Amino acid sequence: CRMISIYMYIYTHIMYTVYICYILYVQIEISFRIGWRRGTAFCNQSTIDSQALIGVGSLSCTSGCNGTLGDMSFYCTDYSETEDWTAGGRTYQTTIFTPEFEATFWGGAWISLIIGGG
Repeated sequence: CRMISIYMYIYTHIMYTVYICYILYVQIEISFRIGWRRGTAFCNQSTIDSQALIGVGSLSCTSGCNGTLGDMSFYCTDYSETEDWTAGGRTYQTTIFTPEFEATFWGGAWISLIIGGG
């Protein structure tokens, strides 16, 4: 906020102190590609053809912002029935009110690694 003093000479000498606050907002574009177990975010050829959004969760603000930046639903582009996975992506725009922020996606339904991991 910035303080501005305004002198009014109407009927008497009155000084008003006005605080002018401005909000800096930034429009950002979020693009992501994500994969899930097929049982959690079901996809087949019909899902791909219809371009239906699937998936769960949201992108949560962890620093410099509040709430969520948007949901993590996505357009399915690939899937495997035998390996039990679904993958896809999405791009969307949202507005934030700070030039610096951090956001995190927390998820589950992890697929075990064949080699490595723990």
